Amino acid sequence: MAYLRRILWGLTVAYWATLFVFTHLPPKDLPHVEVNDKFEHFFAYGLLSGMMGVTLWAAFPTRRWVSWLPLVIVAGAAAYGAFDELTQPLTHRNCDIHDWFADCSGAFVAAVVLFALQRAFGATVSARLTASPAPST
Repeated sequence: MAYLRRILWGLTVAYWATLFVFTHLPPKDLPHVEVNDKFEHFFAYGLLSGMMGVTLWAAFPTRRWVSWLPLVIVAGAAAYGAFDELTQPLTHRNCDIHDWFADCSGAFVAAVVLFALQRAFGATVSARLTASPAPST
């Protein structure tokens, strides 16, 4: 399971770094996508929050605070989204409160899904993630 945790951390960090780079590129360097800007924010932060939630749940399955994980994920995404929006003018992009609302909305939906998964599979996942591997013969 340690291998799975490393993969999850690697994917999450790589996605977060990619998201940071794309949200700080000047507008002229961005690829044009035929999708609403708010949907892009909603989807990007929903995915980031979901990845963070699953990664932290896998990393610390038996910690008491795991039941608070959805709230932690939303608060963290809201804080990072605010930082992201406030630093965008440095690269000639607009700081938009509506983008931040879309970020928070995506994080909230991911947190609700994570909460439902924790309620449905929490004990099973925690048991599997904390179980020691069977000895090889």
